[in-house]
Amino acid sequence: MPKYFYHVGDGRARDREGLWLDDLPSARLEAVRFTGHMLDQAAHAGWTGNAWSMQVCDEIGAVLWEISLAITDGAGMRSPA
Repeated sequence: MPKYFYHVGDGRARDREGLWLDDLPSARLEAVRFTGHMLDQAAHAGWTGNAWSMQVCDEIGAVLWEISLAITDGAGMRSPA
């Protein structure tokens, strides 16, 4: 069973414990759940929408994927067609 690590932000919040999970789909699902939990906590703390990210890495430190979030206003954004 592989181990996955979830590093938040600019690399200062490093996951040193990791999680043993069955496979990549399980690791991705955990990343989405964790992101939802972090956003819920941030909303209650008055998150202003500044950029936030989480990198999911394997046991050797290779980045498997990254989730990036930010709130931006509509200025300069295109309307859906």
